[in-house]
Amino acid sequence: MWCMYVLVAIQIIIESLPISSSGHGYLIEQMWQSCDRISPEFRGLVYECAHGPTIVIVILFFFHRWFWMITSWRRCWPIMAKIVGLVCAADIVTFVWYVIFAYAPWLRIPLSVGFCVTALVLYSLRYCPRRKVRPWSWRSALIIGCVQGVALQPGISRLATTYAAGCWLGLGAYTALEVSLLVQLPLIGAAWLVSLIKIYLRGMVAHVITVPMLAVVFASSVVAFLLLWWVARCAYAGKLWKLSWYMIVPLLASLMVH
Repeated sequence: MWCMYVLVAIQIIIESLPISSSGHGYLIEQMWQSCDRISPEFRGLVYECAHGPTIVIVILFFFHRWFWMITSWRRCWPIMAKIVGLVCAADIVTFVWYVIFAYAPWLRIPLSVGFCVTALVLYSLRYCPRRKVRPWSWRSALIIGCVQGVALQPGISRLATTYAAGCWLGLGAYTALEVSLLVQLPLIGAAWLVSLIKIYLRGMVAHVITVPMLAVVFASSVVAFLLLWWVARCAYAGKLWKLSWYMIVPLLASLMVH
């Protein structure tokens, strides 16, 4: 069960970093032999349950901004309606990519290639021009949705690619980070609810909701929130590209595993 605790912690913590949490989780599974004793179905359900803390972390991180808009909905409803529409547009494009990859598994790329893509995307931020900030438009929503769909491939960080896309589209560091985290919420929220229903129907509640697991989730969530704050600081300072050098570590590990 220790392997499951580690995988859950990695999923929650690295979800706040632009380095592919799923890719790192896969590496741990390959290198830790005891993980083979846990059924892939159970691992998948627990992974999806780990999206719950991520949702809470993102909401808390932007609470000061989103709460003001909700409480002032009479004045902000046109903005809120547009944001909802843009998020839906981006996620519909992402879902199309999900269907494509589901019915065309031959399009799946190696994990090492995905890590290379993440590294190159992060490094590109070094040369992203700081220009006049543009508003989030329907065009940029569709592009970010497409990028998020491509990031379904193993090793490609969804946060890194969508944030970089936002920056290159001229959204500005704060808006790009907010959009990147916002467009994922409906998708991981749906996956989280489905996983909870499956765990309940299959009688796995007692195996998933345990005191040690709750302790791991809580500790990992605190670390993830602090890391998201650090990522935001790096993004605002234009230093997030330096994380591209870290990607050499999982890249080499993935090559050794295979």
